[in-house]
Amino acid sequence: MRAVRAVWFAAMGLTMLGGMASGLRAYYLASVSMLLLTLSCAAMSLWTYLSFSYLQRAGRVRAVRGEEIVLRIGIYNDKLYPFTRMRVRVVGVDAEMDEVLELELAPRRDRQFDVRLALPYRGVYQVGMTTLWVCDCFGLLPMRFDLRHLPYYRLIEVTVLPALTRLPDAAPANLDAPAIAREGVGDAGDRFAMARPYIAGDPLKRVHWKLSAKRGELLVKQYDVPQEQTCLIVLDARPAGNARGEALRYADAVTSCALALADQALRAGHPVRVTDGRSAARAHALRRLGELRLYLARLPFDAAHSPEETLDALRAQEPAGLLYVVSGLAGAGLDGPMRRLAPGGGCALIHIGQRPPEGFALPCYAVPDAAGLAAALRGAP
Repeated sequence: MRAVRAVWFAAMGLTMLGGMASGLRAYYLASVSMLLLTLSCAAMSLWTYLSFSYLQRAGRVRAVRGEEIVLRIGIYNDKLYPFTRMRVRVVGVDAEMDEVLELELAPRRDRQFDVRLALPYRGVYQVGMTTLWVCDCFGLLPMRFDLRHLPYYRLIEVTVLPALTRLPDAAPANLDAPAIAREGVGDAGDRFAMARPYIAGDPLKRVHWKLSAKRGELLVKQYDVPQEQTCLIVLDARPAGNARGEALRYADAVTSCALALADQALRAGHPVRVTDGRSAARAHALRRLGELRLYLARLPFDAAHSPEETLDALRAQEPAGLLYVVSGLAGAGLDGPMRRLAPGGGCALIHIGQRPPEGFALPCYAVPDAAGLAAALRGAP
């Protein structure tokens, strides 16, 4: 078609020059007719864009990383002229997976497409049609338009949740978690704490017979009650790498490790708090894990502060029973802030990378992602 366009515009220019040189009306009529036809083609293409009729719907707007969603796209030609050599670009999660749809439509016809979109990374993405190429029926003036500039057009927002990797139940001990704290006494527990006078209704099996005989009154055993330790997970949400794919892989690895640690802690009965220093999410039971997962999916990795600054700020809020820092950018400077926030020693660094930071003395696991963390914990002594 490029040759046809070249011949067309060359002929239009030559007829105009011929008219100017000879003064013959026929040359001017031919040149003006060709110009009017070209402008008519441009006007039809512009009208096709401004009144573009479509259907765009996603099978799901929330999915898990690694799954696929189906994007249903329908294009309608409600004009009196055909759509020839029309193309539409469809963007997905990864720019390398963009797809271009090609179609030709007769007047009053439509065509449907089912586009499968892979979800290789967690995050929130705008997917759908972005660029429209329109060509007139003569192939004289192809034009490209951005559909996002249309006032009525909207892309579809898709939330990709991080994948959940189950860590071993024994992992908290492997991460040097301290012994559980104590917050008083109760009628049941795992360690004798004190005795109190007998109250009517107390079961006889809890009577401390030896001490009762010694003191001459009935005394009942009381036990230590374990205090729930909050598991604090601090994320390094600074951007990593120059390439978009590298940054997405880093964010996916950090959030998947955080989700796995949160799931493990909630299964062990610990409340969980996840934060990047700018915002936070909490869960006190395993049934609330979905809220943490959604928070991790929507977390933007564009922070300017370091985990060291986040840890120092958190010291004034609440002590951490269990502390995990997930980062691939921090160095040995994390050692001091982690010790100060979790003086009991129940802390560990999950380092996204091949080897731990040089000079870091606390427990550290250098892993590529959550699957690597699970494998490391299963092999930990």
